[in-house]
Amino acid sequence: MKKAEAAIRHFLREHIRAPNPVGLIECDGRGSFAGQFEAGDPHRSSYDFASLLDQQREIGEDDFTGDFIALIKRLHEESRAHICGPFYRIDIKLDGEIIDLDYSWERESDELLDEPKQSVLHEVPRFVLEQRFDEKVIAHIDDKELDTAVSVFVKARRQQNAALPESLLDMHALMNWHLMAVSEGFEEHFSNLDSGVLHDSPVGWYKRVIRQLTSLEQKDTIDLIELSIGMYASVYEAVETIRSSLGIDPVARVDEDLLYDRLGAVEHSLPTVWRQEVKKNPARYAVSD
Repeated sequence: MKKAEAAIRHFLREHIRAPNPVGLIECDGRGSFAGQFEAGDPHRSSYDFASLLDQQREIGEDDFTGDFIALIKRLHEESRAHICGPFYRIDIKLDGEIIDLDYSWERESDELLDEPKQSVLHEVPRFVLEQRFDEKVIAHIDDKELDTAVSVFVKARRQQNAALPESLLDMHALMNWHLMAVSEGFEEHFSNLDSGVLHDSPVGWYKRVIRQLTSLEQKDTIDLIELSIGMYASVYEAVETIRSSLGIDPVARVDEDLLYDRLGAVEHSLPTVWRQEVKKNPARYAVSD
């Protein structure tokens, strides 16, 4: 780790050019960072570290933001060999010529959820979400973190071939359907049903999505899904299998704008509904082992 630490100190001294900087730069293991400091002699000025790197790029220099992120990721990788490693956060403390790196280690984080959030970098770290989705985690994270928490935990458990409650798998399927519909569109989504990305048969996966929507009483979204399946059943064999298995009526091909108009009507409200459901009924979705 010594060489990686030295590289970070060298980088900071090269790019913080005002004299006598005093402040704090917070980093996580994925390379996210934020920090402010004061510098100058005799007149002091305040600086934002991320903005400083952006300004240096704007005047024709290299992508120093990317370079700094790469250095943090390199240090994180090397920190895995530490007895308590890897780290999940570093506080880089600037005090004139002194640059001190203060680590927070994964194996010293048993009480992590009891620590107050103080900045955007103090969200629940990813390694915690890979290991836990209990009621304490659900209570601690905010609504926008919930989607990430479910996705990270389910992915980690599947990699371990560990059991997951059906209710959480249904919720995860709904979240993925929403993501695919919004980011990919129906045509691309249906053309990739056989790619294995669903971790389930297309029929079984859609049964989960519709079951969760039924539980949430989201009839408009169910109608949208059935319309999309009915429309694309004549185009893709996998969609026809879903249609016939779920007893959905075929639909004559109509203007796709109709689908996207209906998707737009639920695109922003649906995540609010599922987040409120998990927060209101954590025991239904939590994994306590």
